[in-house]
Amino acid sequence: MNKKVFLIAFIVTNFIFGSLFFLINKNLNRDENGFVSTIPTINADELKKESNYVISIVSYGCPGHPYFMPELKKDIEIIKQKGYKLFIINDSEYSQGAETKIKEFAKRYKIDEDIYLIDPHAYPTNGGFFNSKTRYFDFVNSISDSTENLLLGYGYYLVFKNGKLVYDNYSLNPDSL
Repeated sequence: MNKKVFLIAFIVTNFIFGSLFFLINKNLNRDENGFVSTIPTINADELKKESNYVISIVSYGCPGHPYFMPELKKDIEIIKQKGYKLFIINDSEYSQGAETKIKEFAKRYKIDEDIYLIDPHAYPTNGGFFNSKTRYFDFVNSISDSTENLLLGYGYYLVFKNGKLVYDNYSLNPDSL
């Protein structure tokens, strides 16, 4: 009798957790169909037109943003002084909710520079538990052949000099510019 009760409880519990996982995964970090953002998007082809530039990949949803965003704010002036173009790129879903959060994020850290979204048409796969960073990885890997083995996260810098990747890290080394 106890084995039968245990087996039924086990099956019901797994069904409940499986259903919750499916429902959460179905909408987690998913793009909004038909949405048109006021935040500019960017793809690798647009970046490859530049020569000397810095990419800083951020995410409003990363719990580390209170640490890396103040550093980025300080680094903006250094990047400009060295004559590099800065691309602050937020990795998130393409939706109204994300747009609102990005604007709040920029206001909180007093970022006046443009913040870009990764072009969802050029890199369509994103969202869910298993594909949450697919757009980010596809985007970065399409910029340069040198990016395939990078340790990518948020608050991450990629420095390109004469179109070639010369530096990547979680903090900017001014000597790399």
